Amino acid sequence: MIKEFPHFAAKLERIERTDSAQESKVHSRVGVVGLGPVGTLSVKLALRAGLEVVGYDRDKNRIEEFKSNNQHDPLLLVSHNSVCLTGTDIILVAIRLQVSESGSINLEPLRKVAEMLNSLPPIQRLVVLQSTVPPGITRQFANEWLQPSKKGQFLVSHCPERLKIGDTVEDLLLVPRLVGGMCQEATDITCKFLEQIGIQPVPVSAPEVSELSKLLENTFLTVGIGLMGEITRISHALSLNTNEVAKAASTKPNGYFPFYPGPGIGGHCLPNDLQILRKIASDVNIDAPILKGVNNSIKLMTPAVTIYLDMLLKEEGIHIKDARIWIIGIGFKVDSSDLTRSPAIDLVRELRQRGALPMYSDSGNLNFEVDNISVERILPETFPDDVMAVLILAGDRSVDLSTLNERIPVILDVGGSKIMPGDCPRMRSL
Repeated sequence: MIKEFPHFAAKLERIERTDSAQESKVHSRVGVVGLGPVGTLSVKLALRAGLEVVGYDRDKNRIEEFKSNNQHDPLLLVSHNSVCLTGTDIILVAIRLQVSESGSINLEPLRKVAEMLNSLPPIQRLVVLQSTVPPGITRQFANEWLQPSKKGQFLVSHCPERLKIGDTVEDLLLVPRLVGGMCQEATDITCKFLEQIGIQPVPVSAPEVSELSKLLENTFLTVGIGLMGEITRISHALSLNTNEVAKAASTKPNGYFPFYPGPGIGGHCLPNDLQILRKIASDVNIDAPILKGVNNSIKLMTPAVTIYLDMLLKEEGIHIKDARIWIIGIGFKVDSSDLTRSPAIDLVRELRQRGALPMYSDSGNLNFEVDNISVERILPETFPDDVMAVLILAGDRSVDLSTLNERIPVILDVGGSKIMPGDCPRMRSL
């Protein structure tokens, strides 16, 4: 049992000696640090389990946004003042860390969290890091950044989020979570907490295992996306439809993970995690040609879209120079308006370099600038008659595909049409 942490030990003993679901709960006040997408869903999961929750974010604007987007709950308190965390005994750290192009992480926000925890009254607390970090950072956080005089007050574990943008609480409940504790006690308490909020825990031997496993998960997706980018270019060279090739391969029930053609990768996680893993390999003097190759491949995905679009325009006797190109949906993934590293940014650059005139529609983004130059926004119901091509990128549910069919020479879908109403028989895919 947890001799050093009698507060938590009593809770575990209560769990072990009772069959009552109500009595077996770890009755805690949960603090969530960082109210972005991960933190927001962490709050909702804890509230759903009937726990008292405190949400903290140092950004006042984010606090106001959180309050306006989330229904008030009597068990929920949110604040930009860390004093609100005083009575919490489980703290989930869900902050987003910025990553450079070289894969270096700005760890200062995590250090600030440690400073904030050190300033709280010294009670026994479980601290669960949910951020994606290189192996060794959880250990550094626990052993170096938390004040030595307060070490005995903290149990620390790494439990990386496995969130996709757009996921709901119900989606999260279907996904097990890795738990790498700094000690067995930290792992045990974190696992019990996850079980209480309805998530299956998967304990591992050390936080370094969960840290590297998280990077593996995301880089696996990036490798598949990069491979599909290369298959796209090969298919076009052979005059084949990549989407048909991908769908045919996806019929294999085992030994294959389906990927589909697209304009590139964006968002916070996938591009960053690839660079983090490349830097880790470099730091330990490991040659990683696959990671290097994937990085090169994804850089060619957006140009492949504009090259194919140019070819389709030429088939219609249209020059891409001075052609008005309408992009529908500019988010980094289908059915999202999040512009974080969106391929739409590079796509606009590519079109401008070819002399085209890009414009866009996205009901979630009323303004869009690339290199400090505004991209013209048009309303779907009143789009200009001289639009020569449509690129359906992230898609937009407010646009009816059937209105495009007879009026625009080239309609190219790169994945976003799946969320849009209507039918467009003339639409082409990558």
